[in-house]
Amino acid sequence: MAESTRTPRAQSVSRQSQLCQSAHPCLGLIRACKETRPEIDLLRFSGGKSVENIFIPADSQKRLIVLSRQTLESFVLGTKILKEDVSDSYLTTTDYGAFVSLHRGEELRGCIGTCFPLQPLYETVIEMTEAAASRDQRVLPIREDELSDIHIDISVLSPLELVASPLSLKVGTHGLHISRREKRGVLLPQVAAEYGWDIKIFLSQTCVKAGLAKEAWKWPGTQVSSFTALVIEEQK
Repeated sequence: MAESTRTPRAQSVSRQSQLCQSAHPCLGLIRACKETRPEIDLLRFSGGKSVENIFIPADSQKRLIVLSRQTLESFVLGTKILKEDVSDSYLTTTDYGAFVSLHRGEELRGCIGTCFPLQPLYETVIEMTEAAASRDQRVLPIREDELSDIHIDISVLSPLELVASPLSLKVGTHGLHISRREKRGVLLPQVAAEYGWDIKIFLSQTCVKAGLAKEAWKWPGTQVSSFTALVIEEQK
């Protein structure tokens, strides 16, 4: 498949909203993290301000978008894609999780990701592209006739860090992962900025996303973790 001529653009706040149709405006954003390892092995402790910023060079960002686009088209069309030898250290790192969001205009057509990487970043993006195109139960799978209208966003997530002082987190910079027993929910950093939430509302709405009471982030035993995200957008 020919390499896409579309180029990415990274930004701290995404284009308009990633919300899909939902009875509650916060419940439709993204699926809960696909957690395939015990989180105790993957969380670091932080006071809330030292979560790392992610740097990926422009050429590497473009490669991620190209891989995602090629994967999307080959998956939907049912064609084989030649496995590429990826040696770029920014793409082979296993430090980062990723979410892939697919939009058609302002309509969300799929968004799935993981906060807990088990493989190189580029492989995570490939897997989540296929999942977003076919396994987001809120929307129908991507069709062949809409491929040219689909816009890809990739959110690369820093490792989760347990937060001792949740109110010290910065809206628009930090994303939230809140868990209590078997319940857990995640919202990306750009959500709070897009909706004009302060940090208390952001914490409450992430609890709602997890199926918890709005005040659950204050309860003993609830784990509040934060992360940053590098948002890479496909450009037409």
